[in-house]
Amino acid sequence: MKRLSLILLTFALPLLALAQTSIATVNVQEVFAALPQSELAQNELNRFNDKLKAEYATMQRTLDEKFAAYQQLDGDVPQSIKERRMSEIRQDDRAIGDFFERSQQELANKKQQLEAPIYELIGAAIKEIGDKRGYTYVLDVSKTPVAYRGTGAIDITQDVIELISKQ
Repeated sequence: MKRLSLILLTFALPLLALAQTSIATVNVQEVFAALPQSELAQNELNRFNDKLKAEYATMQRTLDEKFAAYQQLDGDVPQSIKERRMSEIRQDDRAIGDFFERSQQELANKKQQLEAPIYELIGAAIKEIGDKRGYTYVLDVSKTPVAYRGTGAIDITQDVIELISKQ
């Protein structure tokens, strides 16, 4: 009899622990997209990107003009002048490539800088709802899809949007 009780207890304890586990899901990307702060951040990022694009276009236009001028050189121009101008063109081309790489990094940094406070706000709202409702886990289904979600699954995405909107 003691052995049977021990076996039942062995199987029952994990089930009891599982019964106390409460899991909810949230789609953080959906929450992010629904917030007005996200649109403001995107607008600022677009303005920043437009400035970078304008500078890149100016640099490219200058390079194109130099190359067109180089192509117009006639046979009377000394070779040393042609070589110097070609060297300038190559240097400008490298500078454009370097600028492009740096601007892509700056754009990524700016995006992270603008989005970080919004994701912190979302995280705080998820935590507040999770604590208030006693969830053990809240899974972000936008990054890690759940293999199966039954009809009784708890999705707090709208609750998070509403909580942030009230603030």
